[in-house]
Amino acid sequence: MVVKNVEEQQTPFRPVPYETADVRTSITLLTSVEIDVVIRALSTLSKYSDEKDLNVTFLYKSGVVPKLLDLLIYTNLTILRFSLKLLSQIVTFLPNAALELSFEQYTKDLKKITHLFMSSTDNVIKEFCVQFLAHVVKSSVLASSLLKMGIVPTVFDVLSSSQDVDTQYNTLIFFNRVLEAREAITVVPELAEFSPRVLICYIKHQVPEIRLEALNIIEKVASWRSNKTQALLRAVKAIENLFNVLLDEEYAALHKKCLNVILVSMECVETAHYFVESLEFIKFTEWSKTCAKRLMLPSITILVTLFQEPSLKQMLFDFSVEDSILSFFRTENEFIFVKVCEGICSMSMHEYCCEKIVTPVVIKCILQMLRRNQIPVIPYHEIAIKTLLTLLKRNEKTITYIVECSGMEPLKKAALRKKDDYTLEGAYDIIYVLFIYALSSQYKHAIMNNAIYQMLLERFEENSDHSSMAVLILDQYINDAEYREFFIEYNGPFKIITVLKSTPNEEVFKNTLLFMERIFAYKKICMMFLWQGGLKTLEKISQRLKTTIPLIERLTTMIYNLYLPLKFFKLGRLEITDHFDSQFYLVDPMCKDFPFLELLERMNICPRKIIYVVDFSANVSETIKSLQKPELLEKTESTRFSTTGRKSSKTRSKQSVLGKKTSSLKSRESQLERLSVVSEWDADILCRVAPPIKYGYLSDDHYLPQYLVKLQKLIYENQNYIYCFQHQIKAIAKFVFNVLSGTPYPGNRASQNHSMGVHLVALREKLGTTLIPLGYLRYGFHCERSLLFKALSDKLGVPSALVRGRITGKNNLIYWNEVPIVCNEQYQNVEDLKTYMTYAVVDLMNHIGRLMLVGSIEANEYCGLPMDDDGEKVRILTLKNVVDLV
Repeated sequence: MVVKNVEEQQTPFRPVPYETADVRTSITLLTSVEIDVVIRALSTLSKYSDEKDLNVTFLYKSGVVPKLLDLLIYTNLTILRFSLKLLSQIVTFLPNAALELSFEQYTKDLKKITHLFMSSTDNVIKEFCVQFLAHVVKSSVLASSLLKMGIVPTVFDVLSSSQDVDTQYNTLIFFNRVLEAREAITVVPELAEFSPRVLICYIKHQVPEIRLEALNIIEKVASWRSNKTQALLRAVKAIENLFNVLLDEEYAALHKKCLNVILVSMECVETAHYFVESLEFIKFTEWSKTCAKRLMLPSITILVTLFQEPSLKQMLFDFSVEDSILSFFRTENEFIFVKVCEGICSMSMHEYCCEKIVTPVVIKCILQMLRRNQIPVIPYHEIAIKTLLTLLKRNEKTITYIVECSGMEPLKKAALRKKDDYTLEGAYDIIYVLFIYALSSQYKHAIMNNAIYQMLLERFEENSDHSSMAVLILDQYINDAEYREFFIEYNGPFKIITVLKSTPNEEVFKNTLLFMERIFAYKKICMMFLWQGGLKTLEKISQRLKTTIPLIERLTTMIYNLYLPLKFFKLGRLEITDHFDSQFYLVDPMCKDFPFLELLERMNICPRKIIYVVDFSANVSETIKSLQKPELLEKTESTRFSTTGRKSSKTRSKQSVLGKKTSSLKSRESQLERLSVVSEWDADILCRVAPPIKYGYLSDDHYLPQYLVKLQKLIYENQNYIYCFQHQIKAIAKFVFNVLSGTPYPGNRASQNHSMGVHLVALREKLGTTLIPLGYLRYGFHCERSLLFKALSDKLGVPSALVRGRITGKNNLIYWNEVPIVCNEQYQNVEDLKTYMTYAVVDLMNHIGRLMLVGSIEANEYCGLPMDDDGEKVRILTLKNVVDLV
């Protein structure tokens, strides 16, 4: 015993028993030509292998497999039985041996064994053959070669007739391996011997392993999703049998696989209709409401799959399947929640079903998922948002229910998450939810706050698929002053310019233009857009886009009409409808970039070139407070006031003789009476008081309002001026001439220009800036006079246009005013008073107040425009300056 132990320690493997010599001798004798010797050797090896599994390994390592395969050529039943028994034992206990035998070099031997399985009538041989094949057939190539041999009929013959459990089990495993062949999906269903009914019978076998293998085969066959296969399964009522297995707790281990088979089968429309119309389906819907948690996921998946088929929606609604789907909210499992949400989205496509499922309870369950911060955003929060979005689109009650269920905060929190936390579709869905609430006048402010508005601007600037939706949301909050301030605070105008320059998306481009059209109604935002170069961006847009999208030109026109100084700088013309309602300034057209007065004042910048500023907003009362009238003058004034009152009463009596006047004329007469109270002495007092000067800044213009008062007195005190448009023009022209004629200085134009330059230098030194209020000018030519004429005529209600002409010399631009000719007054050069209405140029330089028909020789000469060679009068009238009165 001691020696034996030493030998065991010295050998690298476990000592072989004493029969080793007999075993090796028996292996050698397998090659004998004597059948009895071979049988005796096989018997010895069989007994040796039955003793313990380790002996099987010894036989394999001793090279018994090739010798056993060579014995398969014998027809002796005993030799075949012993050989196949030993081979099946080796491949069963040694996976490496089974793998080796599956190689291509053993294909012929495998086909021999397969042939024996198919042709032998001996049940023992069939048992050992199928056991061997079940463990060796592992590759699809080998399975394909065996399938071509016609193995399927034999398999189902064995399954139908064999009573041996091992044979049944190994046959099921072998057939499952054969189904791995690539052509099995098309070949097997067409075989007449293929019988799903036999497989269904094995599902309720008394041996659990056999039940499982049979169900594995059915699952694989169903996974082919073949119409032929589904037809065979319907013929044997496979779905009903599987559902009965579900209801039996004895087969609990098979429940999940049964549900998987049912789920795959439901993808076939015919099978789905067949199942829904069966009694088992009604039982299934009721069973799913109380099924075990481990079966909830496949159960809800089946119901959701059925609801995704449009032709089944009405039938499922009639069976109240939506109640079964919603019942799965009883668990907080995230995977089940995803499936329930998918089912809700599918059910919402049915009008009546959508009406039924949109309830506060359902909304609360969906919102509860959004409140769970410990679960991943993708996919759980995303599917919740998508479900809410679907319900918002299809049922308007969802908007109210979300608010009532305190859903605003979870939605806001979801909207403020980083974009990278979502998929592209998920990020778009949350933006879409915001858009739907933005369209609601009742709840649009409940979903919006400062942070979300900033997020929308950032998404808009990203120039992504979200930009179009983001700008549509921003458009809904234009009319709210609070959000307009947010737009300015977060530099919204600059973001608009950035998107216009860079977006390749035509939809984003058009929506941005529409947003600009609405927001430009607010001057503050429009001015910020201009200050940051927005007009240049519009001008640089290609002509092709401008032709395709007329809105671009309309936006440019809106900007011009909103900011007249820029319009005149760009176009060189202000129409009679362009009134100086607010501050206006005139910039030298030779400037490369247009200077914005607001920015110059804010940054206290003094431009090189002179800028004339028109502003009537100064408080003239500041020039009166500093001077008090003497007592003697007050008495004289009171006497004069009484005289004036008598004169005014006579005037009123005269007017009563003229007959009835229009309401507008009466209002002007009453205004005249109020203005008549201001005496000439008062005017002298106003002129003598020096207005305050803001040195280095733009000073208030106290002179323009005084000019306006004087001119109103001059026009409204004279009845001819009130009723005659031509007289009003002449009165304004003479007033402008008197104000800007300066001290008479004989000499040529050069000397006059020098005087003008000296005057401007003096004003610049006095004011400390090149921003000169127009009322401070006492000398001027075409530019200054035309500008003053336009400013005064606008305030007096006299229509006039301001036009800039061409350069006639060094730094010499011609400006002029055009006024419409009213057809009920007599004018020279008008041939037919009832035919048309045109414009006339007002002479402010030579014959003060003279009106020259636009296009005439004298008008062209005054404006510095080229004339025809024949010197004849120009009669070309365009739609721009002609209105046909016929």
